[in-house]
Amino acid sequence: MQLTPCEDCDNVHLDTRKHHPGRWLCVMFPRLENLDAVAPKQWVLHQPYNLCKNINLGHCPLFEPRRNGKIPA
Repeated sequence: MQLTPCEDCDNVHLDTRKHHPGRWLCVMFPRLENLDAVAPKQWVLHQPYNLCKNINLGHCPLFEPRRNGKIPA
């Protein structure tokens, strides 16, 4: 399998890309309601997508190369 770092992927939520990579969200993996037993409403409300760091692991089948290959300022 080819390495597919989120840093080079177009699926990282644009607003979260401005923050530390540990906080990036992937738009290809929406969170499902009621999966967090502690606070399902808070979890879904504040993070509509799953964290990239919990999904990709460097080999993501949904990897999409960044357009222009640049990180927005």
